[in-house]
Amino acid sequence: MIKLSEIDSNYYYEGNDLGYSFNDDVHTFKVWSPLATEVKLCIYNHYDTKTNTTYKMEKNEVGVWQVFIREDINGKYYNFLVNIDGVNNEVVDPYARALSINGEKGAIIKIEQSNPEGWFDHKISKITKPTDACIYELHIRDLSIDNNSGIKNKGKFLGICQENTISNEGVKTGLSHIKDLGVTHVQLLPIFDYGSVDERKSSLMSEYENSNDYNWGYDPINYNAPEGSYSTNPYNPINRIKELKTAIKTLHENGLGVIMDVVYNHMLDVNKSSFDKLMPGYYFRYDEEGVLCNESGCGNAIASENKMVRKFIVDSVKFWATEYKLDGFRFDLMGLLDVQTMNEIKKELYKINPAIIILGEGWNMGNSLQDTEKAIQLNAYKLRDIAFFNDDIRDTLRGSYCDLKEKGFLNGANNLELKVKKGIVGGINYSNNIITWGEVEPNQVVNYIECHDNNTLYDRLKINEQDEDKIKYMSRLGMSIILLSQGIPFIHAGQEFLRTKYGVENSYKSNDSINKLDWKTKYNNMDTVKYCKGLIKLRKNCSAFRMETSEEIRQSLRFIAAPNNAVAYIIEKENSYGQFNKIIVIHNANTNSIKINTNINLDWKVVVNKYKSGIETLKVNSGSKFIIEGLETLVAYN
Repeated sequence: MIKLSEIDSNYYYEGNDLGYSFNDDVHTFKVWSPLATEVKLCIYNHYDTKTNTTYKMEKNEVGVWQVFIREDINGKYYNFLVNIDGVNNEVVDPYARALSINGEKGAIIKIEQSNPEGWFDHKISKITKPTDACIYELHIRDLSIDNNSGIKNKGKFLGICQENTISNEGVKTGLSHIKDLGVTHVQLLPIFDYGSVDERKSSLMSEYENSNDYNWGYDPINYNAPEGSYSTNPYNPINRIKELKTAIKTLHENGLGVIMDVVYNHMLDVNKSSFDKLMPGYYFRYDEEGVLCNESGCGNAIASENKMVRKFIVDSVKFWATEYKLDGFRFDLMGLLDVQTMNEIKKELYKINPAIIILGEGWNMGNSLQDTEKAIQLNAYKLRDIAFFNDDIRDTLRGSYCDLKEKGFLNGANNLELKVKKGIVGGINYSNNIITWGEVEPNQVVNYIECHDNNTLYDRLKINEQDEDKIKYMSRLGMSIILLSQGIPFIHAGQEFLRTKYGVENSYKSNDSINKLDWKTKYNNMDTVKYCKGLIKLRKNCSAFRMETSEEIRQSLRFIAAPNNAVAYIIEKENSYGQFNKIIVIHNANTNSIKINTNINLDWKVVVNKYKSGIETLKVNSGSKFIIEGLETLVAYN
């Protein structure tokens, strides 16, 4: 019997052809299972038939089983029947790129048939530097499911594609809204095949369907094929692929990059996973007593440090990047993956697209790996050009995620100015007082105040503040800090119009009435939408807010004296206006007005105040002194 300790040294497979492929009229199937004593390929004529035709597979010296078929089996389905220790298990090919309903079988298709018209002609994102990006996080279903969205294919991939849609109140919805807002990238919550929604019911789901029919998708089953519930016909394996590609193509044609949220740190069910049936004890982490590690909080953790596990993750990401023309990847619980795996992913992705964006959650969780091996914030210096979510600025602005009643900089907490400054300089080692995760660059820090996890910003502020006007201006203050700080800004869909989930903190399986983007809420908060839009426009038009290196930030940005609960700084840098400019930025979290003397006596053009933002001059402030209203961000330049 093979020892698990010998697997990496003796059974590593270097080939790039695992799974199903079709070339020169030959169907090739390969699967890695060194422990198996017999493997058969099972071919099904239909996705729900029980009978199958079996083909014996041959094993090579490193445990790869293979079979070559010259019959016409296109359009049929397949699984592997694996015998280990006398026990037979039928498994889905972990490399399967097309699937039957609910991912129960692999589908045999010519994947080029899934390409929409013009697929090879369209261009990917034009953004070449991560700090030029502005990321918009979106759940496929949330965007269009509201009856007021004006979108035909509600809750589907194709719902992203419909242009020029408006609500009953006449405001832009869906793709038109995203495009109008001015963001550069749409980050899609998991779009691979996940297990918490029955694809058979998906076409019947109404707006207020039972909560069990909704999920964010952080429960993987099959990594290399799209989720069927987002397809108009989940029974057709080609359809779901083609519709996702159509959505990506449409976003690209509208000037938007596409980032895929990937979950390689855990799976829905280890006992049902193909990995565990093909190679028990290898793909997941176990403690000293042989119990599955629960580092992810989802019952298991994938052992990325094992060579064939690492290979699968790298192969999977490369496949998505090439086949689907993606512009970036967001790694869920990236801290559970190891440094070597993430660097290997980066190396391979940069061969495909040097401008691809890689970001993830660098939380330090579990102890299966040594801290020095983990892809966590403190190891950012080992993971150059990979970005980490900055939970420091999130908690500083709104309060700790652990204590919902704790206040932040926006709503009355004191002595947080230094922490705000750390976020403003993009998490770099700016000075002796401002030191964060080590020697990082601004392209490694993702600043955010709201995401799919935890309360929306509006709901969080609502816990401690009932005055709607104050909540509005606190929200604007928070958005301005995020969008004008160095690093990569990140917005949660609907944040720009004070999205509420009615106090539901973790809405991963709540129904549509909680999770949908409510377009009437946008109508009611159009002034804040325009404010957010103006901030994005200012960032795009002024390179001083998106510097590329830590040295550039240190040379160009300096903080000046400000009252308690306020932060002020000046940037002196040649920017996109084509002249050497001085830019003053003041964030006042007090509810009362404050005065600040810049000691620079000039005519300052104000472009952002409490009520409006953008690149147009709102007024001219002559002299060195400014009065800043309560809960206001002021930006002016000379």
